[in-house]
Order: sequence, then structure tokens, then C-alpha cells
Amino acid sequence: MPSAGNPQCIPPSAWPQNAPAQQSAPAGPSWKLTWGAIAIDLDSGDVGTAVGKLNKRKAEREALDRCQANGARGCKKVLFSYQNQCAVIAWPAVVGVGAGVIAQSGATVAAASEIALKRCAGTSVGDSGKCRIVYSECSDPVLVSR
Repeated sequence: MPSAGNPQCIPPSAWPQNAPAQQSAPAGPSWKLTWGAIAIDLDSGDVGTAVGKLNKRKAEREALDRCQANGARGCKKVLFSYQNQCAVIAWPAVVGVGAGVIAQSGATVAAASEIALKRCAGTSVGDSGKCRIVYSECSDPVLVSR
């Protein structure tokens, strides 16, 4: 007769190798961070933007394409890329002077605007303090199914 503590005292259904396999819960939706980008033609001041793209390369390509679609011939530079943030463009009083254009990101449009306006006002073309926000957008995460 088997003694207590002997594996033969345990019914076969309780043996670990006979336990039903645990099934993991199906993967639910998840948050995916998104990218935004700003492209500019420094000669004409034309701008193209993209927001909500799933990768940096797509955001930058779309911003360049949109800048060129606006008629800019020299739109070959991505001024700024950002992920899961808000971004603004501060424009100086002297329009079309690319050196004074400021792109800034932040947790909110208000936070990015505050920094951008201070930076713009400190440039030689923005000394008059007449910088203004001409673009603001947030690249928020999106909920994706698995």
C-alpha cells in the first residue's frame, strides 16, 4: 500500500503533466505611438506638415510631399520630426526668412507655443516681438487591434 507523500497517493488528474494547458488571454488592442513632421522651403517659406504617421520616415516623406505640393521647389529639408507630442511653428514678423522660423515640440500645444515664441523673439528677425504661432498639431497615439 502506498504511503502518504508518495506520488501514487495523488489521483492522476492532479498530476502536473495531466493538468489542462493554460490558455493565455487573447491579445487586446494596444496603443501605438505616432509621428509628425514639418518640412520647409527656406527660400519661399512654404511649409508641409504630416501628423499621425506610424513611423518617422512616413511622416517626413509626407511633410516633404505636401510642401512640394504647395508649390515649393526647394522643399528638401525636414525642419522637425516628433513622436507622440504636440508641435508648433512660430513665424517671425519678417515672413519668408527661414532662419527665423522656429519649430518646437512639447507635451501640449500651449507648452510648445510658449517655448517657440520665446525662441522666435530672441532671433534677429523676431526682435520686434511680433512672432506668432502659424501651425499647431498633436501626434497622438492610436489604438490598434492585434
